[in-house]
Amino acid sequence: MASRLRDIVIGAGHLRQQVAFYSANLGLRAVAKGRIPPALCSKLWGLDDSLDTVLMGRVDVPDAARLRLLRTSGLAARPDFDVTPPGPLGLVVDAVDPRRTYYRFSGAGVEFHAAPTGTGPDADAADRIGGDAEGESTERRVAYGRAYDGEYLVVEGPALRGTPSPYFGVTEPHGCQIVVRDLAGASTFFDHVLEQRTIGAERRGGHAWETAMGLRPGVTVTAQHLEADGGGFRTTLLAYSPSVGPAMDVQPPARGFCALRFDVNALEARLDLAQSLGARLVSGPTWVEHPALGTGWAASLMPGFGLLIELWQSEA
Repeated sequence: MASRLRDIVIGAGHLRQQVAFYSANLGLRAVAKGRIPPALCSKLWGLDDSLDTVLMGRVDVPDAARLRLLRTSGLAARPDFDVTPPGPLGLVVDAVDPRRTYYRFSGAGVEFHAAPTGTGPDADAADRIGGDAEGESTERRVAYGRAYDGEYLVVEGPALRGTPSPYFGVTEPHGCQIVVRDLAGASTFFDHVLEQRTIGAERRGGHAWETAMGLRPGVTVTAQHLEADGGGFRTTLLAYSPSVGPAMDVQPPARGFCALRFDVNALEARLDLAQSLGARLVSGPTWVEHPALGTGWAASLMPGFGLLIELWQSEA
């Protein structure tokens, strides 16, 4: 089986402003758009409503993961459609000059906890517990901020893991950080169902991480990094100690929709495996033909760790 993360799906209360923000600050362009009618929303997510969507990506990096924005302003008040994740979903970009990017993003309305904070081996932030070599020789600079409509934006640098835009000085989103309720269960799901392997882990704590992430003093976060074989997009699972309750002052917006889309083969086999691991089948498989979503068989799952997962298999 093969799996590839294709879309990061984020609900938007203000779709036009969101599109303008990502275009003006990350260099993403709208590559497709359209309205998803109620019949298709019902087949994909069990939702009796229509949604407007815009698919955004770096046109000069066509194989990179894309950002799919969905207009969801009215969904937060609907108890029948609650797929809000347990914590903020963060898009990760690298910056040639993290401090300059921080000031530019701040001017565009991103609310950061602090200016780029050193979190490398020379800082007091990380008690390394895995084999992730990131930051071993060069101190990272990291800033966490809340973007226009509520999602997190994580700026890292100066080492680059993506392709920097010559004009904007930042890479395409090359990773995401998600809060999960069950780290072990999430790791097993990503490994067995999505073929995303653990490449390293770290404990985040101490003044540097508290400052960067907006953590309460004394809170320790376990971060587990995953990638598909051969590299590419990185997913980081974040887990807080359940004894301390919500660890971040900033909670996810109640907009009702965050998801990750994976393009896969052997869809039926993956669905069977996911359900054997406790995931709930939300909808599908169903045949989809849509200008912004694409063409193929699609199904949605809600695993126990709390983030909606879409699986898509092309006709071929």
